Amino acid sequence: MKRHSLFNLALVLAVSCSPLTAGNENYFPFGGVPKERPDIELSPAMERIYANYPAVQPEFNELFTNFKYTPITGLDYNNGDGTISRRDPSKVVRAKGKYYVWYTCRRTESAPRGPEGGNERFPSYDWDLA
Repeated sequence: MKRHSLFNLALVLAVSCSPLTAGNENYFPFGGVPKERPDIELSPAMERIYANYPAVQPEFNELFTNFKYTPITGLDYNNGDGTISRRDPSKVVRAKGKYYVWYTCRRTESAPRGPEGGNERFPSYDWDLA
């Protein structure tokens, strides 16, 4: 048997017979990362996760959210030519079964032209002339 095969076999036996995993194959690190730091020696990377981050996985963070983007009908974007821009939305308000949001809108003859090309008629940046 080659040396690395003996090492792998010894590692498997050591892990499978350790008190942390014996009879519990779902234990760290094989069954995922526990929310609380386990009382075992950890790598420097794992130590940083428990010491420096609010949660070990994003879904454990109280600010984690799961959302998706869906197309909105009824808003004209001029086929994406840059002449219409909507920015700075307010909170979404629901009233009588409908949802409302207020925002800053720009409708100009051309897309933004950069700092040298903007004036009172053509925007320099997306937020100009809104």
